[in-house]
Amino acid sequence: MNNKYATSYLDALFCFLMVFVVITSLIKHTTTPQEAAHKPNAIYEIVLTWEGNADLDMWVQDPQGRKIGFSRREGGDGSLCSLNRDSLGASRTEADSQGQVVNKTCEEICTIRGFIPGEFIVNVHSYNINDSAVPLKVKVKLIRVKPYAEVVVEEHEFSRTGEEITFFRFTLANDNNQVTISDINRLPTSILNQGNDQQNEGVAPQP
Repeated sequence: MNNKYATSYLDALFCFLMVFVVITSLIKHTTTPQEAAHKPNAIYEIVLTWEGNADLDMWVQDPQGRKIGFSRREGGDGSLCSLNRDSLGASRTEADSQGQVVNKTCEEICTIRGFIPGEFIVNVHSYNINDSAVPLKVKVKLIRVKPYAEVVVEEHEFSRTGEEITFFRFTLANDNNQVTISDINRLPTSILNQGNDQQNEGVAPQP
């Protein structure tokens, strides 16, 4: 190979390597295990967890008054929140084809996909806990997806079917084009409005 062709070959190889480096740097992103477990289009997630066969429901009310729960998972027109997972208790949602419970921890996840300024209310309703040991310990987390952070972690105990507990309230604000959380409080309020939003999940709620 003469010098002319050798120089052209090296130039082409060098250009190829430069393009490869630039593309790699643009698409490279270090994802933590926590981030990998969550939906990529979410900015915040609200995660409810408990153990056993109780049937609990998480209800979230957005700043526009839209209610997100098992009977209205998308929250209606204009909603940027959705219930991505509804659990009916370990024996029904975490059992294999033979009826064996494979995961004792039940989980419900509500995703906030965009900026909605104002206050969110996060409640949990004990739809049915008759088959569970009481008091039933329940945890709710408010999670920032990227970078991953547990912003709020709140725990409560349920003692009977039909209880509705406000775990926390928080406000979304836009601070220098960054969505931030402020004004976290635990002022109790009802989202279900005396049961108007309860629908049959296969277990009749008790008074």
